[in-house]
Amino acid sequence: MTGIRAQAVAGGNLPGLIAEVAARYGAIRHQKVDPGACKCHGGEGNCIGCDPKPVYKDFQRVAAPDGEAGLDGTPVVTTLRKGADGHSGSVTIVVRNDNGEENLYRSVYNLELVDFDIEDENGDGIFEPGEHLFIKRIKVRNTGWSPIRNYAHHAFRTTNVIAGGMPSPTRPIPVTVVESDWFKPVLGHEGTTSLPVSIPAGHSMTVEGSIKVLIRPNEANPLPGVQFFRQEDIVINAEMPWLKRPLPHFEYTKTVDLQYPCELRNFSNLATLAQGATGKITCEVREISAHLSEQCTKAFREVFRVIWSFSKLKTVLFMTKIL
Repeated sequence: MTGIRAQAVAGGNLPGLIAEVAARYGAIRHQKVDPGACKCHGGEGNCIGCDPKPVYKDFQRVAAPDGEAGLDGTPVVTTLRKGADGHSGSVTIVVRNDNGEENLYRSVYNLELVDFDIEDENGDGIFEPGEHLFIKRIKVRNTGWSPIRNYAHHAFRTTNVIAGGMPSPTRPIPVTVVESDWFKPVLGHEGTTSLPVSIPAGHSMTVEGSIKVLIRPNEANPLPGVQFFRQEDIVINAEMPWLKRPLPHFEYTKTVDLQYPCELRNFSNLATLAQGATGKITCEVREISAHLSEQCTKAFREVFRVIWSFSKLKTVLFMTKIL
């Protein structure tokens, strides 16, 4: 075995080496049955001459233990203060017209309701339930900045640099009354008017039209000896139809005194009246308006009608005293 011992066994020469040893020492060979294909090709034979197959295996290193915690940081001793304010910004609004002209503004328009007047329907100064009133002389102000123009002409367009606010829209803005318990808007053109267009910034204008409003009738039962008197705020509203958005600063309101132009009071009552006897009923009519209006005349007629129906059976002398 001396010669054999010095040989290196590597790769697939081991079977050859064994056969050489067996021949050298006269070993008896036994006939083997061919097992067929090797295992690499689906059989039971040896893998002599077959290509080696790689073997894959995953290895994972065990995590090391955590290290020691570090030291706490040094507390902040510096006093924190807010920084200085930055420079004020600015906004420029550019409005381009169909003719190529550009207008530059520093702020948008801002329409505010300043004042308006209220007039009664028949001119007696009394706002009576069931009648109409008119809202007139609506004053509106554009509270944008005052304009300072600087015209810069270009080859294809003209730019108007305006340091102040822009004028109000060139499209009309309708104005109506807000419905309430005592005031009802009148439908149609009589119940609406429009604000002036293109009001310059810092200027005021007055509406030429008027708004007709119905004062709702008094449906409450009148109390004897109690004068009817109500105070109700009337509010108007302006809405931009192209945006369906009301103007935000139409907050000016006025209080309206609702009452009748005359008052009947101090009636003298007849406890009893014999058949064929003559009695007297007196009352006082207090006129609230500046002159005796048609409403007072109607009131007289109504009282007289009631008393006349009563006097069909008895003779009654009706006397009135105008205050």
